[in-house]
Amino acid sequence: MEYLVWNFIDDLLSRFRSCFTRTASFNWFCIVVTAFIVRTDKLGVTSFIRALSLNGSQYECLIHFFRSSSWNLSSLRLCWYKIVVDTAPLHLINDRPVFVCDGVKCSKEGRYMVGVKKHAQESQTQSKPEMIHGHLWGNVSILIGTVEKLACLPLSTRIHDGLQH
Repeated sequence: MEYLVWNFIDDLLSRFRSCFTRTASFNWFCIVVTAFIVRTDKLGVTSFIRALSLNGSQYECLIHFFRSSSWNLSSLRLCWYKIVVDTAPLHLINDRPVFVCDGVKCSKEGRYMVGVKKHAQESQTQSKPEMIHGHLWGNVSILIGTVEKLACLPLSTRIHDGLQH
């Protein structure tokens, strides 16, 4: 069973090959995705190194991957959409897929971080402050499966307020 799961993941990852202009960048992409799957903590790139037992000298290579010009996020995102439409058992209502959208405000301590902005807190509890400094994340997912067993498959998560292009 485990062998089938890794074969499935390998097949999905291979579909992203066309999004990369360099083979090395594609290989690092596969390493990063695998690390996301198997890591046990959320401490950034060092989590990837620990999870995959990589040599510490690989840290710089991983950092460079995220800043590489051999790929761009919009082409990866479009490829992901195509993979989902082609392979996922979409839940349809009137022959149309069902999208689930949500936004969340995530408080941050550093005011000089990229995308941090002052937001009004809409919480009904008095224990939370009226205003927070943080990120406003927007999420779009799509429903997959059957009525008996639905799941929400993420399509995109982005900071939607506070970034200037």
